[in-house]
Amino acid sequence: MPNRTKDIREMVIPLERCPWLYDDQTLDKAIALFSRSPSEEYPVALPLLLILNRKNTLVGRLSRADILRGLVPSLLGTGRGGSKFSWTNTDDPHLTCLYEDHALAECGGNRTRLVRSLMRPVDFTLPAETHILEAIVVLHRHNASCVPVIDAGAVIGILRFEEIFHAMCNTWCTLPQK
Repeated sequence: MPNRTKDIREMVIPLERCPWLYDDQTLDKAIALFSRSPSEEYPVALPLLLILNRKNTLVGRLSRADILRGLVPSLLGTGRGGSKFSWTNTDDPHLTCLYEDHALAECGGNRTRLVRSLMRPVDFTLPAETHILEAIVVLHRHNASCVPVIDAGAVIGILRFEEIFHAMCNTWCTLPQK
């Protein structure tokens, strides 16, 4: 009979195999991590990077959209100096092409920004002893595809919906034996 582990601990992708950064590293480093193809060192592509401080405490998350917002803030949100102008707020998005030279120059100059200035808070985490069915419900409620997992107060890795799906389909929800 297959192993029917009920908690998520064994499904977690360990932190050593997840792309993550320290909060004092740059967008350039984040871009490099997101640009990597899956490999033996980092076998899975994740929709976010975990951000840790130098005490290895989870302090935030960073997505590809956050990086783009940081590279071209005047295009996608708040510009430098707190200006709320954004080309995405214009009536005609086709006008953004008129802004191309400025956007590309701004983009290159922002690659050295620290990820701490753009990271977002972690919305939720799950303890490693969380039951698999509870994990499904929590991920669904948050409309999330992955979640950091905590054990003894420290992040141990990420649980993706994919691992839960495979565990449910291949271990729990098998056809009854005749």
